[in-house]
Amino acid sequence: MSDSSKRSVSAPKQDASPENVSASQGTTRIGTGSEPAVDSAWIDGFPTVPGYEILEEVGRGGMGVVFKANQLSLDRIVALKMIRDGALASEKQRSRFRTEAAAVARLQHPNIVQIFDLHEKGDAPFFSMELVEGENLAQLLQREKKLTPNRAATLLETLSQAVHYAHQQGIIHRDLKPANILLGKCTVKITDFGLARQLDVTHTPTLSVMGTPSYMAPEQAEGEAPTEPSLDVYSLGAMLYEMLSGSPPFEGETVISILDKVRYEMPRSLESVTPPIPPALQKICFRCLQKQPKDRYPDAAALAEDLQNFLAGRPLTEDQKPSSPPEKTLGDHKIEKELARGGLWVVYRAKDSEDRSVALKRIRPGSSPPQEQLSRLNATVQIAKKLSHDNLVPYLEVGGSGEDFYFTMSLIEGPTLEKSMKGKTMPSRKAAELIATLAGAVEHAHQTGLIHCHLDQSNVLLHEDKPTLIGFEMARRREDRKGSFDLE
Repeated sequence: MSDSSKRSVSAPKQDASPENVSASQGTTRIGTGSEPAVDSAWIDGFPTVPGYEILEEVGRGGMGVVFKANQLSLDRIVALKMIRDGALASEKQRSRFRTEAAAVARLQHPNIVQIFDLHEKGDAPFFSMELVEGENLAQLLQREKKLTPNRAATLLETLSQAVHYAHQQGIIHRDLKPANILLGKCTVKITDFGLARQLDVTHTPTLSVMGTPSYMAPEQAEGEAPTEPSLDVYSLGAMLYEMLSGSPPFEGETVISILDKVRYEMPRSLESVTPPIPPALQKICFRCLQKQPKDRYPDAAALAEDLQNFLAGRPLTEDQKPSSPPEKTLGDHKIEKELARGGLWVVYRAKDSEDRSVALKRIRPGSSPPQEQLSRLNATVQIAKKLSHDNLVPYLEVGGSGEDFYFTMSLIEGPTLEKSMKGKTMPSRKAAELIATLAGAVEHAHQTGLIHCHLDQSNVLLHEDKPTLIGFEMARRREDRKGSFDLE
């Protein structure tokens, strides 16, 4: 309904979302037909729109502002969207505005907001659409933090069906996020097609990054994404991740830091979420969030089908296929037992060529990470092999390439600090000693050239109360430089 993260009638007038890349600040102006542009921060009165009585402002974002209005000719309440900058709007803004109107006009679906009318005369083009009274998904999550697995799966299945319908009509949304999901009375609707593109139109790749960082696919974060359904499949997975865990797959202090994580890292496992998330739903979520488009669901319909399978207690589509037997060896290592599995990695207990028990961590088969990411991982692990501290896990060997990339570490028998402390507290003196020990280990890593970046309880192993810090394969090298992006 608008670009804003606050699109419902109950929403505040100001969009405070830090994730809205296109959000602008300061005084804005709105043009009304041939009248002079007026300041949008007026106290009394609203723009004069022929045929409509403006009742109140319900949301605004980087480009548009949405009003609740009465369409006088039909005496019905509608949502009226206008370009926020009015007569001062650039041709690019006007083009995006027309794109959204054209995209929504092609879509007639019960879970997509319907457009009624488009007016382009004068300095302030606007269109009217159905008004969904209620809140958006972002507001619901802000209040409830997360949803139950069944509730999240049910909601996403509905959204996936609607997204698949849009794809069948040739429209890719490109900005699916909780703020663009409206929750009305007994209904859910997708809105804000301002960044939508047609499947059958070729666009010249640029370095521009358009969308919302925490929910955009890695190829979209690169600024060179083809217009494919896989973009929206990733965003649906990102929303499912947030509904289950209470936070988006990636967060950061800056847009650049989030984009960097989207491109190079996998989200944290959902295994530690309480109450527990069913493994099948975790599998669905992480299949959507794969770095390579070919490793995601082929379309939103396939995602909806697996969500239906989960809700009905049936095996997932992938699990219905015969699987190949697990590998017994990798390089010079004999694999004995799987210890853990996440979005990008599988960890095994293995025996090396000298018959020593080690932890072997390899790229999860089928994940197909980009070569750039593999090169970065290899370089980081090579530095991690130089770490030499009693409270840092020793990195031993690096081998393989592509999907066969792996490295080995000393095998630490014991729980993570997260599991050890679940539902418990630690005496203050013991906690202080633990932090002091880890601080010394981290300082050694810094001197070696690695910044961990993911310090939390799941990356601390306890063996006979001795803490060992793990997870340096995803660390950042001190000499790494941030890339630059043209954000629109």
